[in-house]
Amino acid sequence: MTQAELNELNSELKSQIQQSFYGTGLKLIIWYGVSIAKVNGRKVLKISYLRQLKDNPYVVVNMYSFQNNDRVHRLTLSYRQSDEAIWKPLYSQILNSFTIINVR
Repeated sequence: MTQAELNELNSELKSQIQQSFYGTGLKLIIWYGVSIAKVNGRKVLKISYLRQLKDNPYVVVNMYSFQNNDRVHRLTLSYRQSDEAIWKPLYSQILNSFTIINVR
């Protein structure tokens, strides 16, 4: 994926997420963006942002898309920002244990 394609995807996904929040009480607080990451040796697409529902605490959201030829597997990990010290290390272990056993 070229940087131009990544930038276009970043813009499109941010817009889609913002549109999906309309009328729900959800707000996009910070858009961290789209990047390429490595999970268990595989390159994945990572989408990250900070959101809030009404006046509730902020929530960190990390979505990982694993390409499997004609399929995409998505893993979404989220937690309250105030609980980051608890959940971030555990979610890192969970993420790095994720494997696709039916590779097509």
